[in-house]
Amino acid sequence: MVLATISFIATQTFESVGVQRYYRYRASVFKKEKGYYDLRHPDSKDFIHFSDAINRFARMDSTHWIVHPQCCTRGLKIQSSDINTISEILPLPNSSQLIDFVTVDSTLFLIDSEMDIYQSFYPFDSSTTIQVSKNLPNWKSSALCYDRETNRLLFSSSDEDPSSRLRYIGYYSISQHRYGKDMLFSFDADAVVQKLPLIIFSRCEELSNHKIFKHSIPEIRPNAMAINPKTNDIYLLCSNDRILVVFTQFGNILAVNYLDECTYPNPSDLGFSTRGDLMIINQYKENSSLLLLPWNKLWQHQAGEEDISVFN
Repeated sequence: MVLATISFIATQTFESVGVQRYYRYRASVFKKEKGYYDLRHPDSKDFIHFSDAINRFARMDSTHWIVHPQCCTRGLKIQSSDINTISEILPLPNSSQLIDFVTVDSTLFLIDSEMDIYQSFYPFDSSTTIQVSKNLPNWKSSALCYDRETNRLLFSSSDEDPSSRLRYIGYYSISQHRYGKDMLFSFDADAVVQKLPLIIFSRCEELSNHKIFKHSIPEIRPNAMAINPKTNDIYLLCSNDRILVVFTQFGNILAVNYLDECTYPNPSDLGFSTRGDLMIINQYKENSSLLLLPWNKLWQHQAGEEDISVFN
């Protein structure tokens, strides 16, 4: 019996190490495209207005979006891009409270307040939704995204101690239906703060009594995350501080920048198009709008061997 138990543990450990090596290999061989985003000049022609103030958004196809409103509903809303049609969906059972969701192609993955994960298929009601997670993590999520390269859900979390400056990136394997025992990586909020650029205040920020400094030290508590399909890098949005942070898959900080208060008065979520364009939600009291930042590709002969900042 003892030998059988030891053999099982050894097998599990070997499989875990093998899986982690595979994930690291996938991240190492990813062929990155060089480019940047012009944060100061989002494409105003591509504004899309939503009828609610929202926490999370996702694009299902060329005309339909799924959003998680901030107020009043346990479920989600499906909205057409012309906002002429809006329908509500309630995929989770009445006993569960929806806290977040992510789309994987035409499937929804939903996370409840206990960190259980559900998979939902069209028409996204309780009859087409099943609970799929086989274990629970010892942390709570503040944001999540889908990692297509490894078929995992990535989560942002932080230490429950409010004075702690440690932040974590965990994961859930869709194929194994399990949360990972170890974190993908961790980082210190102070290390992020140290890389913040020197701020030159705009007129908007001066008139707002320097709201960007409402905390003496930025909290760096990510509430939204997404993976750039052109670089495989992880983008974290800290709405309270209006700060955008970019990490490699191995936890190295690539870029940190403020979002200008005039252009991004209250950012609440971000995502990417398949072309690599960065989408940021601006949240207002009763509605939200979507800003598009085109991915500006740098040709190899232009970029040379110099390091290129992802923000212009």
